[in-house]
This record gives sequence, structure tokens and C-alpha cells, in this order.
Amino acid sequence: MEPLTLALIMGGGAAIKGIGQGIAGFQQAEGMMSDYEKQQMKKLQREQELGLLGFDDAEMADMRQAVINPVKALQTQQQDQLKATMAGMDAGAGSTFRAALVANEQAQQMQAAAEDKLQQLNLKEKQREEQLLMGLNRQAAAQEAAKKAAITQAVTLGIGGAAETAGQGLLLAEETSIGTL
Repeated sequence: MEPLTLALIMGGGAAIKGIGQGIAGFQQAEGMMSDYEKQQMKKLQREQELGLLGFDDAEMADMRQAVINPVKALQTQQQDQLKATMAGMDAGAGSTFRAALVANEQAQQMQAAAEDKLQQLNLKEKQREEQLLMGLNRQAAAQEAAKKAAITQAVTLGIGGAAETAGQGLLLAEETSIGTL
């Protein structure tokens, strides 16, 4: 086999090896994010665009039941106790009215505190989701950069390996042609 043909075959092999390394790098970059993480990122991006980060309506209803229902039960219990106390006392209408006002004010304060707690929990959930989205976005950006680097590597190593081997083959061809003269 003549040296130039041998050099071209070797150059093709070097090009294939370089392209193979680039493809392996691309496949590794592709695996940086799971399908679940990609879906989660898309879902959070949609919710962010719509201003819906935090608890959804169903979650907020569950939270409201968990926080406000006990407050309402306590209010009902306090009102029943007030009624029983007032019935046992020979209190006038004025003192009964004042006691009812105090009880109502306490109930409103308890309910407002419960609503504040719900809003704080919702804000914390929104912030948690925003942090998660930022992390997923950083991960997606790193994945894209790794993919681009792998493509560049495949092209560079493929062309570079072929050119280097072909150059060596040409030198070998020149040396053998000089030796035959």
C-alpha cells in the first residue's frame, strides 16, 4: 500500500476517534438533567410567567382548612362559654354586649393571625420554587454549554486529527519518494 493512501486511512481513523470523543461528551452533557428536572423546570417557568408560584388553589384550601378551621372551632367554643357564663350570671344587656364585643375582637385577631401565617407560608413556598427554578435554569445553561463544547470538540478533534495524520502521511510519502530516486 502506498504511503499516501495509508496516511489518508490513518487520518480518517483519527477523525473518527475525535468525532467519537465529541459524541461521547455530547451524550454525557445530555444526561446532566433528568426528564423530571426538565419537566419541573418547564412547569415552574409557566407558573412564573402566569404569576402563580407558591401554593395552588387546592393546596391553599388545604392549608386554610388546617390553619383556620381550628381557629374557628376555638372561636365557637369561646362563644359558647361566654353564652353559658352570661346565662349563669344575672348580667344586664350592656355587660353581655361588651363581653360579646371583646370575644368578637379576639376572634377577629386570631383569624387575622391565621391568615397572616397562611400568607407567610405561601410566600416561603413561592421563594422556594423561585430558588428551585433558578437552580434548574443554571443546570440547563451548564448542559447547553457542555453540549456546545462537545460539538466543538468533535469538529476540532476530527478535523485536527485527520489533518495531522494526513500531514505526517505526506511527509512519509515525500521521504519514501526521495529514497527511491
